[in-house]
Amino acid sequence: MRMQQLFHREISKLAVFILVFVFGVACFAQIRPNQAQQSELKYRFEMAQRLELQGQMDQALEIYRFLVDSQPENYTFYSRYSKLLFQNENFPEAERVIRRFLSLNPNFESVAIDLGRLFFVKGDTVQAFTYWKDCLDRFHHSLSIYQTMFNVLVSVRQYERAEHIIYDARIYLKKPDQFSLELANYFLMRGEYVQATQEFLLNGRANPKNYSLIDNQLMKIPNEPALADMIDSLIAAEINNFPEVPELRRIRADFNFKFKRFEVSWREMLLVESLTGFKGNTILDFVNDLVNEREYRQAEKCYAEIIQKREFQPITPKALLGLADAVEKSVLTQQTASPLGYFFPGNVFFKTEFVQNVADDESHLQSAFSIYDSLIVAMPKSAYSAQALYRLAELRFLVLRDFDGANSLYEQAIAISRDARIIEQCRLRTGDIFLVKGDLTSALEIFRRETEHREGSEIEKSAQVRELLTLFLSGDIESVLKMKNDVLGLLGAKHELFNDVLELMSFIDENYTKGDEKDKAQFSQFTKGELFIRQNKLSEAENVYQFLLSDCAGSLIEPAVRFRLLQMKLMLQPVTDCTEIIAPFVDNPNDYSDETAFMLAEISELQDHRPSDAVYWYELILEKFPESLYCDQARNKLREIEREQIP
Repeated sequence: MRMQQLFHREISKLAVFILVFVFGVACFAQIRPNQAQQSELKYRFEMAQRLELQGQMDQALEIYRFLVDSQPENYTFYSRYSKLLFQNENFPEAERVIRRFLSLNPNFESVAIDLGRLFFVKGDTVQAFTYWKDCLDRFHHSLSIYQTMFNVLVSVRQYERAEHIIYDARIYLKKPDQFSLELANYFLMRGEYVQATQEFLLNGRANPKNYSLIDNQLMKIPNEPALADMIDSLIAAEINNFPEVPELRRIRADFNFKFKRFEVSWREMLLVESLTGFKGNTILDFVNDLVNEREYRQAEKCYAEIIQKREFQPITPKALLGLADAVEKSVLTQQTASPLGYFFPGNVFFKTEFVQNVADDESHLQSAFSIYDSLIVAMPKSAYSAQALYRLAELRFLVLRDFDGANSLYEQAIAISRDARIIEQCRLRTGDIFLVKGDLTSALEIFRRETEHREGSEIEKSAQVRELLTLFLSGDIESVLKMKNDVLGLLGAKHELFNDVLELMSFIDENYTKGDEKDKAQFSQFTKGELFIRQNKLSEAENVYQFLLSDCAGSLIEPAVRFRLLQMKLMLQPVTDCTEIIAPFVDNPNDYSDETAFMLAEISELQDHRPSDAVYWYELILEKFPESLYCDQARNKLREIEREQIP
């Protein structure tokens, strides 16, 4: 009997052990899902994210709830679900998941702060602030708890309390610059630019490595003169306290550059050079920025001062090249509006190489020639003289149209240069010179030679495009069509000339390929006019188009011929004298009508100085061609004219 009792007792113990073991395994399986379960949860989470992005919130919430209940301690699942619960103001469910997460992870700061946020959005602000205050003590005033509270207070628009949290942290932690970068960006976001600058400077003082970041952030301040004065005075005061910190002077220089206070900016950059050993890179970058901003006269003054300073003697050649470049660009950008630029604007196949209508006196341009000449004489076999020779050749070619003089300079540059890019450009220019002289056979020979010898290089692409141009100008359209695919394949869709080739092929397709034999013959005549434009023989081009117009009424090429003829006439006459040829574009709109109107508007405004006529043409675009790509530009132009006319 006793043995039987002992047996039953052992059986009972074994049963209890088995139950405990099974229960433990089940719990462990819940807490630690196996790999298959983990993959399933990951799949469901990604599905919920997709649904959320698609705006299907109910389905997303349902999946997130399943995930959170499956793994209540998983913060990733919790954060996505709680975020949506707050957005949908489902506060009872939010409280359930927050409190359950905290019961499993009581030291999780951000979730603890979420509970205070829940009190706040439910309207119990006293409880929220009391709870948040307790959190500071509970988490021992850690940096992370202050930062989390700051972010949450900002999110619920308690801006004053958010700022005070930072100030309290500084006092408690005894670090006056604590969270200065966060607070600076916060003020910047709020448009409180003076406070933002103060905090940025405070941060830089303690963290000099951040000065570059601070410089970038201050560039986000709006262009308001009164604001600029206040910000600049703060930076200047910081410099007075720390005069030997070059980064501060760079910040002030960049800030004043943005507001076009170039004299202040220039002085600070000179001091940066002084503090960093007059290496010259900083000052050259500064003047190059002036050139990029088209502040050419200001750049000329700065280059001249660099050249005069003994400390910058090692960079004098670079400064001389920069000075000549600034002078050159100053002259060339003073061109008045040229009608020739409106037929496929910027396309290499439809432009003249030459500079038109320069409005500057010859003495200013001559100074660029003199500077380049002086560099060549002083440093005859240097990289600087090669660049000077190339720029001199370009001026002789593009401005003076002195082909023989330009060709000689290109050859000299090739002889002494070690810069592959300059050598390549000079070689292509020798072909361009034959092209503008009308010697298409020699030009074609040069471009084909460069294509063959430079296979696989960038110059091969430019040479093939020029070969295509030469064939087009010679009227050999069938050869152009045969080359089309090879050229486009060589260039690739990202190349700057790819769209130019596509435009040419579209033009040929519309006016040549789709036409009959008469259309093709007229197209070949049209290319003769294009060759004359390339040579700057505008009167001859006008004669070609005038003759062709009398023969091509109703044909495919007529609109293009009429547009080109109008451009030739506008090179010598004001818009008001061209009404007869303009009328058909308005009365019988074609593919060039909106482009014609925009050209006439800008010529009236910029060349003839008749703003009222310009307004007429800009308004015509908006009224007659509402789908035109020129509409936005026309609106902007009308606003500019209106502003200029208001006293």
